[in-house]
Amino acid sequence: MVPLCRQVRERTTAVTGSNPQSDKNRYTAQERVKLALKLRLSGASMQDIADAGIGYSNKGSVSRAIKKALKDIPREEASMVLHMELERLDIALRAIWPKILQGDLWAIDRLVMIQNRRARYLGLDDFQQDDNVEEVKSALRDFIVGTKERAKEIEAAKGNPDDILEEPNGGE
Repeated sequence: MVPLCRQVRERTTAVTGSNPQSDKNRYTAQERVKLALKLRLSGASMQDIADAGIGYSNKGSVSRAIKKALKDIPREEASMVLHMELERLDIALRAIWPKILQGDLWAIDRLVMIQNRRARYLGLDDFQQDDNVEEVKSALRDFIVGTKERAKEIEAAKGNPDDILEEPNGGE
């Protein structure tokens, strides 16, 4: 098996057409970010990208650069990236599906991880169902206030039974 750092260097060479070890100071900030995004999309971790020799000193600087770059991506492109990430999850799921059907616990664990990642991408974890609680509370408050007012009217009219049978507010 090829060491991970070597795989990232090979990916970097494939993406840029040059050797990152000999070209450390060659990249502009914009080129570094673009290259980091390409490496990230090809599956490299933040640490792998930092170790790739493209000008990032640690995984934190890679993470900040990628987050800033993703914020700057226009909505349509961000949608395209989201679609691509969801497609990658589908590919991973298809790869382990036969093992899931056989009851392989590792594959089932991976399924749960894939589902969790998909939920985060789609914002499903943040979804809150509208339950109309506030509307019901408001309606109940209005009902209670009206009932109390009617009870006071009835109490005030105890001496005259005809007043009790009348509609509130004179039958209007």
